[in-house]
Amino acid sequence: MKNTGIVWWAIPSFAGAFLLGSIALWTINWGKIKALNSFYTPLMEYKKEKKIIYMGLLYGFIIQIIGITSVYILSFSINLNLPIIYFFIFVPIINVAAAIPISVFGGSGVREAGFVILFGSIGVAKEDALSLSLLLFAIMCLISLIGGIEYLRVGKPKEVKS
Repeated sequence: MKNTGIVWWAIPSFAGAFLLGSIALWTINWGKIKALNSFYTPLMEYKKEKKIIYMGLLYGFIIQIIGITSVYILSFSINLNLPIIYFFIFVPIINVAAAIPISVFGGSGVREAGFVILFGSIGVAKEDALSLSLLLFAIMCLISLIGGIEYLRVGKPKEVKS
């Protein structure tokens, strides 16, 4: 187990930054900034609809749990026998890092580095961590391909009149 100290400091730091960002989002009047007004105004309309916000959060957590559990199950295919808690800690961090627009192809490279660094910190071989990341990426591409074929078959979605 090498470099575990940095990983265990990164996790609370990430959580703290997320908490501060969330507080800033709800307390600062971002609508005064013209470029953000088109995003801020509709968002603040939902501030009054607590049930919608809570349901959205609940659905988001459920989807994240399913995704994390999928990676955990996928890890069995390459004989990684790790406690599921590591996946609940590492996969969300990797997903957020991969969502930052610094790579050319949908988080590729960032996601792989995240798997290698984080899972490597608990003793997983670099090859196994990279294999897990590439397997996950292959499955995501396959699922997207199915959606793309369906889009080509059905065509553009119809516009909904409000």
